[in-house]
Amino acid sequence: MANENDVLMTINPLNISDTDVVAHTVQIDKVKILTMVTESDQVMAKWLKEAKRFTNNTKRPNTIVVTLSGHNVKAPEPRRPFDLLVLSVASSCFMFLPDKECASGYEYVPRLSPRSKILLEDFLQSRNVTVVGVGIETLVKKMYMLHGITIANAVDLRELAEKHEIWDKDLGGLSMSVLGKNLPEQKKIHWWLGNWNGWHDFDELTPEKVMYATAEAYFTFQIASGLIAKKKEKQKNKKKGGKGSDV
Repeated sequence: MANENDVLMTINPLNISDTDVVAHTVQIDKVKILTMVTESDQVMAKWLKEAKRFTNNTKRPNTIVVTLSGHNVKAPEPRRPFDLLVLSVASSCFMFLPDKECASGYEYVPRLSPRSKILLEDFLQSRNVTVVGVGIETLVKKMYMLHGITIANAVDLRELAEKHEIWDKDLGGLSMSVLGKNLPEQKKIHWWLGNWNGWHDFDELTPEKVMYATAEAYFTFQIASGLIAKKKEKQKNKKKGGKGSDV
């Protein structure tokens, strides 16, 4: 039975003139999120440029907090690059499908084009960009090992939460503790299919998958913002002579 802490989600297609983008409006409670799915380096360049306009830290006004996650639409393999990269800032979510190259037979392996790699490197290696997520250390290693991209500043939500004596280890627990929200109880989302050959990405990336990936990115961003707000409040109280400690 639903209660006031439950989250309601819907997804609807959005008609836009750019044929390089499949766009959706994902609504989470009363918040509408624009999610764009693309294979285009040009679209990536535009999104990253817009993302740089978001600021989340009044003490360092040029600091950008962004979420980043990687997924495989084929069963995950230790040395397989990500088939899908998801970035999110506030109510804007960006899903990028790297180019594919034939590795052997009918097997297609994702490879970032030189242009997309340069764009991501420039953004993720910026000292003004802080990448947040749950289990971010693993993502950082994979981005370097599999895509050759270094992330300059990465923060694990769990470590940030522990500084506020919040001990949850998964996104659902952190969402309830920080935001007071129950994440939607979802059935297992399979990012891959047994007969998938690495070619028809847009077909396999169903609206349901887009919706849940958007929700994951959105709540990761909101939790990070909530924890940063707690940090600022503690610092403010300490300056006023309160008992708040550094985080």
